[in-house]
Amino acid sequence: MLAPCDDGHAGGVHALWEKYDQYATHDLSTAPLIRIDPGHVRSWGRLDGRPSRTESGSG
Repeated sequence: MLAPCDDGHAGGVHALWEKYDQYATHDLSTAPLIRIDPGHVRSWGRLDGRPSRTESGSG
């Protein structure tokens, strides 16, 4: 949880305003934010856009 006085809060608010149009009318500068830092990321499929053998029907 990031309080408005915490480091990173202003950057988080800016990132939300840049990415999501619906936040443009919200004053997030006085609201707490939830910060999520994933410990690791795992993929369950191919990341190169090509279908796997099972998706293409040849496996």
